[in-house]
Order: sequence, then structure tokens, then C-alpha cells
Amino acid sequence: MKKAFFLIVIIVFMFSSLPFAAGASENDSNEALAESLRVRALLGLNADKDYVRKINSSPELQSTADKIGIVLTDDELKELIVRDTLIKEAALLKESIYPELKEKQDNIATNNHWRPIFAGVYLDHHENGAIKIGVVNLEKNRNVAEKLKESFSYPSRVLFYDTDISETDLLSLQSKVNELKTIYPIKYTDGSIQENKVIVGLPEEYKEIFDSELITRLDPQNIEIRFDSIKTQSLSKTAYTRPLKGGLAITVGTSGCTGAFSARRLLPDNTYKYYYITAGHCGTWDDNASQGGSSIGTVFVKQNSGSVDMLAIETARANVGHQIYNSNTAPLATVNITAINSTDIIGTYVCQSGKNFTSSTCGTLDSLTYAPGSLFNMRKTNHSQAKLGDSGATVFERRASDPPEKRMVHGVLSGILYTGDINANYTTVGMYYSHVKGVFSILGPEGQVLTEHVSY
Repeated sequence: MKKAFFLIVIIVFMFSSLPFAAGASENDSNEALAESLRVRALLGLNADKDYVRKINSSPELQSTADKIGIVLTDDELKELIVRDTLIKEAALLKESIYPELKEKQDNIATNNHWRPIFAGVYLDHHENGAIKIGVVNLEKNRNVAEKLKESFSYPSRVLFYDTDISETDLLSLQSKVNELKTIYPIKYTDGSIQENKVIVGLPEEYKEIFDSELITRLDPQNIEIRFDSIKTQSLSKTAYTRPLKGGLAITVGTSGCTGAFSARRLLPDNTYKYYYITAGHCGTWDDNASQGGSSIGTVFVKQNSGSVDMLAIETARANVGHQIYNSNTAPLATVNITAINSTDIIGTYVCQSGKNFTSSTCGTLDSLTYAPGSLFNMRKTNHSQAKLGDSGATVFERRASDPPEKRMVHGVLSGILYTGDINANYTTVGMYYSHVKGVFSILGPEGQVLTEHVSY
């Protein structure tokens, strides 16, 4: 009998305080080849094994590995820089259609009249890095849609696809389905921009008995029910390091987690409180937290519902910093947080710095509205390298166009998707995280991530 593998969603929590450095050396050629092949497959680059071996062994190309973590040719690097530009321009387009996404409204052209026909935008790495824009009734609105190309420096890379409903209506439909979680055993929903559908995940055992009539009445054309054996389970760089960095192993109460980044909050008397951020399910109010065997403070606030899974540990000013562990080895063992993402685009190359890995691990963003269990609007990626123990890790963007020592923060790692047996052999197939804007909706309007630009 064939062994069945089922997709399972879990919260990434710590079994124990595992060492940050583990496994084979990063210089091992087989490991480097495997990682290059994995990333190239994600980004639609040439993944021929002989071709990649040749590139990886080229001395003059080694410096390109500092960009996204693998060796690239000059042409490949130029191509990824073009994709970075397309993603930035896609974010600006979204902000013009949804001005509320932008924190500062100054000097932004408003195109919210496009909302009724705009069905979302994403970058497709497997179609030569094309920007794809969904348009309601494309044949009827083709002339209007063509105006969207004016937002891009490479209009030939912009493709349109026909949809039934707008992005606004899709998210409204997902919200209606989410309300049914108290009635039906819905494990997750996902407002898929790419498919223009709300994906509803139900346990496989309900396949024969589930009455889908209610969901069908909502919108049978734009809802897809998937029956999986999906379960949600709450589970309860080790050296002393100050200032605190993203990617450090920490203990909160009796549980282990990974720290994401430092933050501060302005008080009414114009003084600041300082915090170290991790995932909300890592502990509870007033828990003591430690790093490297030494206390760093106590839990000030936590949230593990809605669109946020975060916890803030109040700590001393002397403990905070603005760096993320990029690897355990030089060069670029740590990188600087230089910016905070405000508008994210599907297809963005993002990484996480969890304590279980000697370097950051990366994948591409594939959903902005993943809703497992009681959480909503989580970001989901196709990471295959995140493990139990990486909860709370920094999620950050790694762009080929950025200086290799600078990174933009996207959020805080919450959970993984995996196949197999979590208590034996399992394979990670994705992860989800809280967006940084949601984190600060809990910390308060005067809260901010510490970056190299923030004096503290």
C-alpha cells in the first residue's frame, strides 16, 4: 500500500534549546549545490546540475552569493535586479489603488477608481519574471487595463489575466467564509490572488459528510473546498549576545523560541520603552525571558489571534540592536535592518533567520491572506527550510538590488506547513508569518522597529 502524505499546519515552537549552528559546513560543495538548485527552481532560473556546478566553482562569481545566498552569473543578477524593480513598482501601484496601505499619504497619486476591476498583482518567477495583474472582465476592460502598464519601467513584462471578481470582493468573500469557522471545521482559508478564489481547507475525514451548501450559496464560482488531513497544533544561536539580534535562541517562561528584532515605543513623557519581539504563542504575560542564560526582561504584551502572532519582551535600552543573524560565518555574519515593508507583493523573495539554521533560509511569498485556525491575513511562503524551534524568527526581504549587508523586515515567523509525521520524519513545505504592520498595530502607533537609521 502506498504511504499517504498529508499537508499539516502547525505552530513552530521549540522542543528544546537547540544550538544555532548545526549540520554540515556551509562550504560543503554538495550542500551548496543542493541549495543552489532549490533556490533556482523557486526563481525559475537555470537549474541544470552541470551548469550550476560550473557556476558554483567559478572564482570570479563567488561575490554574487552575498546577494541572495547563491552564486549567480552577471546576466542572472541583472535579471533579478529587474524583478526587484518590478516588485517595487507593483507595490507603488497597489498603494495608488489602496492609499490606506501607505502610512504617509503625501504625494501619492490616487487610482482607487480602479478598485472595481483590479483583482490583484503578483510576480511570476516561472514565466520569465512577469508581473501578472488580474482584471475583472478583461475583454471588456482591456483599454483600462493597458493603462496599468504605465506604472512599470518594463511594460513588456506586464501580463493580464481575466477574473470574475475584484481583489476587494475576494477579500470580502474570504471574511464571510472565515465567519463560518465557528460552525464548520475549517482549518484554514486563503484568498488566492493567483486563482481568484477563496481556498477553504477541511479535514479529509469530512469529505463524505460535509454539507457544503452554505458555502456554495456564498459564491460557488469563487470558492474551492480542499479536503486535506490538516491539523493545527500548539507546541510548547544560543551564545550570550548583546545587543540582541534577530535569529537568537531565547527562552520565554519554560519554552524556547527565536527572537525577531528590537523595537521601541514612545511614551507620553517623551521617553522610550524598549522591546525584543518574538511570536505570541511563545509565552504569556509576565513570563521571564532569557538569552544565552541571562535574563533580558519580562513579557509586556502578547497577541495570538486576528492577524497577529507576536509577543513583546520589555528590556533595557542597552540590550537592543538593529541587526539580524544572516549566517554564523563571515563575511556578512550579521546584516542591518534598514527598512520596514509597508506593501508586500506575491513573488517577493523573503528569508527567515531561525535558530535551527546556520544561515538564513529563503523562499517566495505566495499568499497575503492565509488564515490558519484563529489567525487571519497571515503571509504564507513556499519555504522548505523552517523547523520546529524557529517560531519568532525575523522574516526579511533579500533583494539582489540591495547592498548585501542591508535588509528590509517583513514580519515575525509563526508556523510551518509540513508533510509526514511531526514526531518522526517530516518535510517542511511552507511557512506563515505575521506582517510587521500587524505587529505594530498591537504595540501601538508610537512603536517602531529599530533600524540603523533610528537613534536609540
